[in-house]
Amino acid sequence: MTDITQKLQILVRIEKMRLRLAGRAFLGNVAMMLVAGILAIGGLAMFSFALFLVISNQYGILVGALATGGVLFVIAFLLLFFAKRLGKSSENRTVDELEKLILGEIKADLGQGQLPLKVIEQGAQALLSKSGGLASLITAVLAFFSVFLKSRK
Repeated sequence: MTDITQKLQILVRIEKMRLRLAGRAFLGNVAMMLVAGILAIGGLAMFSFALFLVISNQYGILVGALATGGVLFVIAFLLLFFAKRLGKSSENRTVDELEKLILGEIKADLGQGQLPLKVIEQGAQALLSKSGGLASLITAVLAFFSVFLKSRK
């Protein structure tokens, strides 16, 4: 087995690991968000009802409903704002760095232009995502063999 083949196998393993990490993170987040969401809905219902009762006794039903709804909208906006600011986990950053390192080594080993390697990379990603099918496999294999044969000359 050649050095470039081993590096391509490592690249495929990296993509598989990335998918596994994303799946674990997704399932863990969904489970925790589901429990937190159920508890939050119950608590928010009680809080908003209590807030409505306090304000409606003081200022009337209409003002109580408007104030309670306004508070709920502000809370929802803040939650959405902070949810978008969440970044990648350290595991994902490590996998990204490892992928860049391996791709750099493969590019250096090939000594060719970036186009054949980009075709191989896109074919491997399409294979792993199962969206490309047979066409991606053929494209990736042909690109790999053309680069491999050019590097042997």
